[in-house]
Amino acid sequence: MRGCGTDRPAGYTPRYLRALFAEHMDHSPEELAAIVCMQCALRYLEEENGSVNLSEAAARFGFSDQSHMNREFRRFLGFTFGAVKGAPSWIDEIVPEATRQV
Repeated sequence: MRGCGTDRPAGYTPRYLRALFAEHMDHSPEELAAIVCMQCALRYLEEENGSVNLSEAAARFGFSDQSHMNREFRRFLGFTFGAVKGAPSWIDEIVPEATRQV
């Protein structure tokens, strides 16, 4: 029922909510989702001691393909997932100790 406010239960447009989210989180919802996916991929790489197939990791963590995953890693971290796979000791510098499971 348009006009009754049911298309916007909170009374705000999606555009306004995205802007509000970005203002308070310093990232858009899409950027934050990409960051979470990258964190999960890094934890997986650490758990598997670097023996990870890049295309399988991309699919597993929500990237459309390996090159999409590498673009997002380069965008946020300055290097690709493959570079971290080649030198797993980098994970210690990237993933804070507080976020690791014991």
